[in-house]
Amino acid sequence: MKNRIITIGLIMSIFLCFTMSSFAVADETKTITDEEGDVYDYVEYQEAIESGDYSNLKTYDNQPNIDIKKITYSKGDISKEVTVTLEVYGEIEDSGYGEDSMSGIDDLTNDGDFDFSAFLEAMISYQISIETSEQIYTITYINTACSLIRGDVYGESEEADYEKDGSTLTVTFDLDSAAETLETIIVTSSYMKFDWDALMSGEMEDTSGMELYMDMAPNVISVSINAPSKSKTEQSVSFSAELEDGTAPFEYEWDFDDGATSTEASPTHKYSVNGTYYPSVIVTDAEGNIGTGFITIEITKDNDDPTPPTTPVNNGLLVFIALIAIVIVVGVAVVIYVMRR
Repeated sequence: MKNRIITIGLIMSIFLCFTMSSFAVADETKTITDEEGDVYDYVEYQEAIESGDYSNLKTYDNQPNIDIKKITYSKGDISKEVTVTLEVYGEIEDSGYGEDSMSGIDDLTNDGDFDFSAFLEAMISYQISIETSEQIYTITYINTACSLIRGDVYGESEEADYEKDGSTLTVTFDLDSAAETLETIIVTSSYMKFDWDALMSGEMEDTSGMELYMDMAPNVISVSINAPSKSKTEQSVSFSAELEDGTAPFEYEWDFDDGATSTEASPTHKYSVNGTYYPSVIVTDAEGNIGTGFITIEITKDNDDPTPPTTPVNNGLLVFIALIAIVIVVGVAVVIYVMRR
């Protein structure tokens, strides 16, 4: 009898171990799809970001090689190895700074000696930002050069293993830990071409002489904030986000620019110090698409005595706009980390 009990116990133990092992090797997979013909003109996109009005933002279908079709993330549960596959509607195009992309960026970062003559041809870049439960990884692909940066977007880059096959780019790398789980993934592609001689001679004073296009997945939701442009200290200010697209339900992340936040759809907030504030909201829909809205509010003292703003300008917004410009002008994908914030 005792031997039978021991035998049954061993069989059950083996069964439990096998079952647990089966669960352990389950893959973690996430796929994001993007519609065709939704490439944006960068200048128009930047103007929409600054104004918070996406209603007049047009899309273009003449850049299929940066028109994102699908991004897939896959990882074995007991493995550190991750495979990320990017697919576009056209073909993964090699054009731009080439094999020396990362060394050129290092020159720009370290001593400012950057060879911009490489941009005589069109610059095409593909950028993937991955946030896990423990780390942030940024992948950049420009003309056969594929790099990976862990953590700080200004950190050292390392070569990443990749395969390119027509419309598909597959990148493989190891996470810092096998226990990490995926939280967000954002893909941005960009195309830039401009008249180098006009730029160097000073004839080009703005972006009107440039061809600048970009695409992003997940898609951008059109978001505008409804709130008064002026109020007084200790008065309740009502906020709401007006959405023109996206799939319910929605998640909201409000930042009132004074240290306070909210996840309500239509929050109220009181400012205790007079000044100029730049509240913002990030909206995420059921399909993982995101959108951001900004607004400016002047807060004066309750005694109607306006005083100069004492709150510093929202550097987050300014850095966002400035750094996304670097993506287009320099092709540095590492700034996608800032976009995610």
